[in-house]
Amino acid sequence: MFCLFRNTHLKAPFSHFALALSWVSALYWSYFTFIEKDFWHKIQTGQAMLVDLVLGLPLVIAIAIVLYAATYWSIKLVAIFLLPHLTYYYDSAAQVENDEELAQMESKLGSEYWTKEGEDHRQK
Repeated sequence: MFCLFRNTHLKAPFSHFALALSWVSALYWSYFTFIEKDFWHKIQTGQAMLVDLVLGLPLVIAIAIVLYAATYWSIKLVAIFLLPHLTYYYDSAAQVENDEELAQMESKLGSEYWTKEGEDHRQK
């Protein structure tokens, strides 16, 4: 299950939507905590206690990051199970094996194998 989740990627238009929605959720959390709850005003005016600065500020930022990731992963899980046509599977382990096989073939045949006959393979 973890390999399915890790190797499945969202297709381009839907991926942009998922990223935008994740950013909106993280930015709304930041807006809510800093502006709506007057946390930023307390920091600027010096009303914030040391506990607020030492524990509160890192916690607010960490929760924004966790909210961003949770939103994106939730959208990805929904897409994998309910909308599989919006995803594609990329097996990174197979790609590594393919790269190793290509490196072996290149060592056998030489780098000239990749150029067409009569074509200069040097960079200009």
